Formats: sequence, structure tokens, C-alpha cells
Amino acid sequence: MMSWLSLLPLLAVVLSAQAVYVDITMLEALQKLRADTLIDLVKAAGLDTTLEDPAANLTLFAPTNRAIQYGLRNLNLDEDDLKKNPDELKKILLYHVVPGRHTTTDLTNERIFNTASGQQLRINHYISSNGYYADGARLLSRNIETKNGVIHTVGGILFPFEGNVYEVISNNTDLSTLKAAIDAAGLAPVLMDQNPITIFCPNNGAFTKLGGLVQKLLANPGLLKEILLYHVIPGSLYRGDFHDVSLHTFEEKDRIEMDHHGSYDEVDDARFIKYDISASNGVVHKLNNVLVPDSLMDQIKNL
Repeated sequence: MMSWLSLLPLLAVVLSAQAVYVDITMLEALQKLRADTLIDLVKAAGLDTTLEDPAANLTLFAPTNRAIQYGLRNLNLDEDDLKKNPDELKKILLYHVVPGRHTTTDLTNERIFNTASGQQLRINHYISSNGYYADGARLLSRNIETKNGVIHTVGGILFPFEGNVYEVISNNTDLSTLKAAIDAAGLAPVLMDQNPITIFCPNNGAFTKLGGLVQKLLANPGLLKEILLYHVIPGSLYRGDFHDVSLHTFEEKDRIEMDHHGSYDEVDDARFIKYDISASNGVVHKLNNVLVPDSLMDQIKNL
């Protein structure tokens, strides 16, 4: 059996590493972490003095260099585009900052934090993987203690919520048929008020596959409502926690079967075409097919 004395050298290394960060500011810690891209943006937004303030007492969710580059590329932007509007850049960066020191002991599932930008940020801690997420972005290195705060590095740029789930759907042109179905079924209040929820959203192409059945369903709001509720589950389920599982739905009689294949994911026979659109009361994912619960198959066939 290994003697506890043999662990002393390792313990000394760990403690000394922590002491280095405890004695320096968040900005200096970012330099040691080689977060060059983030530091460059922080300086461009005039926030370097904030991260250098010994009395700041903040928590920073710090996107890695790769996360920033990947996120900007997906938006067809680069660093120079952000720097052209320092005020907007500052607002984006302040969304990554939460007042107070918050280690993972504070990062409980579904906890909402008020950020320094004045907007809310959602934390998830998924037991199945023991993964921590901020608005769906995984926390990579956690609990980096510094003189004036705590740093968690994250695998993505964080963006403020785009409204509630219903507003996210309403503002997405590729979900216009789904919005019409939600309105016809009288489900808008549910999608605005329930919190937190996840909705799997068939895009317009998914409804096109149903042909004339769409009009028949729109004329039958009761049945349409049950079908749409089958697309809604309780809790905010981001892609980071996708795994093989049966999911309870708001339709209650049936469960969605989720299959995680590594490079892609499915629910029932539908594939995901866009993941992790955060909303104030949950998260939206887009699908390429409409989900149909088994218990309603006969009613649909008889339309």
C-alpha cells in the first residue's frame, strides 16, 4: 500500500501551483494559461483594468483560444470584426463574468446567475457525465483560484438568451411552420411560462415531408397539441449530456428514445440539424423530422 508520505511531493506541487495563481490577478492568470485571444479582446474592450483590480472578486467563464476562433468562424466573423465595436464587445465579454467567487460547489444544475452585463446565464451539472456547462458550453479547467476571482475555462463563446423558447422559435424563419402549429394548438403560453424545458423543433423541411397531413393537423388542434407536447421535455438538456436514454415528455403517454452515436444524435427517427439554442426558460434543438408518438398513430392515420 502506498504510504501517505509518498504523496507529499505531489501534494507540494499541487499546492505550489495553486499558490502561484492565488498570488496573481485574473489577467495575469490568463496570461499563464496562454489565453492570448481572450486577453487581446479584453484589452480591446477596456476590461483589462477590471481583471487586474485586486478587489474585483469575480468569476470568469473564459473561452479558450480555439473556442473563440471556432465560434467566430461559425458566425462568419473574426476578432477584428469584434474590435470594430468596443461597446458591443464589452457587453459580450461581461456576459462571461459573474460577480462573486463561484467554484463548482456553487454551480448546481439549472442555476441561473446574473452576469456583469445584466443578463442571465444558465449553469448545468449533468450527473451522467459529471460535466459542468454554462449555456451549453462545457467547463474545461475548473476552479482556477486567483487573487481577485475564480476562472473556469469553457469550450465556447457564451451568448445571451434570445428570449423565451416561444420567442426563439418565432424569430427563426426555418421554424415558421412549427410556430403556426404552436399557435393553432394554443401552446404559446406553455412555451413561454414553463421553466426549464427542452424542445425538439422540426424545421420547415420536416413538416414539408408530411404533405397534406399538415393542414389536417392544423384543423385538429387537440391532436396537434398532443403531438407537439411530445417534442417537449422537462429540464434544459444540452448536447453535452446527450446519451442513450428514454425521455419523459409533456405528452406523458409516450417516451422519446434518444440515441447518441458519437458523430451524430437521433431522437426516435429524427436527426439533429442544429443544437443548443439557449432561451431564458430552456433550450431549443432543430430536427429534420416531426416526431410522432406511438399512442397517437391510429388517430393520425384516420384523419
